[in-house]
Amino acid sequence: MKRAASLLALGILSLALLMGCAAPYTELPLQTPMPMVTPEPTPEPVLPSDSSVEIAAYDRGALPLSLKTESFPGELYEKMLAAASAGEEELDLSAENADEAAVKAARDYLLGRGLVVSLSDILYEKGILSFSYDSADAAALQAGNAAFDEEAARILSFSVRAGMSKLECALSLYQSLSQLIELQPPAESSNTPLYAAIVEKKADFSGLAKAYGFLLDQFGIENLLVQADDGSYVWNIITIDQISYHVDLSFAASLEKGQTLRYFGMSDEQARAILGYGEWSGSDGLSDIKPPICDSARFEALAKSTKGDADFAAHALYFLGYEGLEDVPVRLSLADGEIASPEMGKTAQFACLDGRLYFIAKEDGLLHVYDPEEEWSGPLEGELSATVLLRRGDELLYAQEEGGELQKLLIP
Repeated sequence: MKRAASLLALGILSLALLMGCAAPYTELPLQTPMPMVTPEPTPEPVLPSDSSVEIAAYDRGALPLSLKTESFPGELYEKMLAAASAGEEELDLSAENADEAAVKAARDYLLGRGLVVSLSDILYEKGILSFSYDSADAAALQAGNAAFDEEAARILSFSVRAGMSKLECALSLYQSLSQLIELQPPAESSNTPLYAAIVEKKADFSGLAKAYGFLLDQFGIENLLVQADDGSYVWNIITIDQISYHVDLSFAASLEKGQTLRYFGMSDEQARAILGYGEWSGSDGLSDIKPPICDSARFEALAKSTKGDADFAAHALYFLGYEGLEDVPVRLSLADGEIASPEMGKTAQFACLDGRLYFIAKEDGLLHVYDPEEEWSGPLEGELSATVLLRRGDELLYAQEEGGELQKLLIP
């Protein structure tokens, strides 16, 4: 009897313990209901779309993004630039208590930029800046600086349109400068490389790279001057949407008369293969900056292309030389990276304008037009023959024979 009572008591105690252990888990409600999670499929990778450029007034004092910081004396630089551009001999800074390090930074950048005609040196002593020029003719200096501003503003208006993305802006400036500027050996101009490129339309590789960087600065597009490890060559790296690309205008200017896209948007691997330099260093014109990694394959299809052009109205590129289709332009969409081959005949030369492709057909030597919206192509009215066709800005130019005079193509 006692044994039965003990067993019963033990069973009741065990049950109580079990209930006590389970109660905190089963009886306490969750503070927040657990949602049902349905896994979503991984989205397909898409190419970045950058914001549109802001069309602003030309600014001679535009700075690279890396110098738009509190560490660089921007206001002092603008004062020095204005005084030098006007041909002033002195600038009194005694009332400003200018820091010598700040003066040196502004001085070094102004001299290195090469904006001012004949400016050879700037000295600073007892609060006074003294400017030295290679020419004593102040009127000629002012006229030269005015010519620089006029030509720079003209190239910008010639190249950039409202609605362009920053990438398209960089691409259009690449095309314009490589078409407009004649590549020449160093030191053939008495002016600075930047001035010679913008005004004289003749420059070495340094002048082309500096001109490109200066014009990119007008739109706040991040860029660096890049120098080969042996110091023998200079080009650019641009960064848009946190993706960096090599851009070389000197090779572009010397190939296909500037009508090529091959040297725009190169990765590090492509730059080594195409330009032939294994290592490089970067600069913003004042300080050394470690170049960013360029590993995007966005424009790898252009690496073996020959002639190319951009259709900014359709946000696309056309180029020759893609995977055995050497005689037919293929289309690379800037929106999604898709590559397509238009239904058109073999092409000798072509150019893009306002969403259409104009080309010289190999079969008859006549100027034709291809409309991708209607998927239609045919000869232009008048059946014009041509051997040269190119686009400059918003104009199509053609010549009926190689070396002949370029004429504007009148489009009905």
